[in-house]
Amino acid sequence: TCPHAQLFMKIDDAIMQGKMEKVLEDIKKSQPLFIQLVSGQDKALEILKKEDRVKKLSILDTGILIQFDGGEQEEAMLLRDLIQGSVGVLSFSRDNTYFEKSVLNMISGQEE
Repeated sequence: TCPHAQLFMKIDDAIMQGKMEKVLEDIKKSQPLFIQLVSGQDKALEILKKEDRVKKLSILDTGILIQFDGGEQEEAMLLRDLIQGSVGVLSFSRDNTYFEKSVLNMISGQEE
């Protein structure tokens, strides 16, 4: 990509502007992080509640959904902390559904 390319995106009534890589990174970071567990939910909740980067936490039937203010490096450290805390983590990923839909809408010129 062109290093000077600028990207403007409207997401949830907010206009995001900046270098394409930075805007896309910010959008990805805004997506919830889903943690599917096989064991250790109480321990996972204890660890997550102590983590300053966890802004919101929801317990679902299939796992835990968190709003996490961090990038890939911070995600890796959080995963490490959960595993070191003997939490059985089955999957650990961002929910990119909204991100992908936003990018596709931007490309096609559609509004949500």
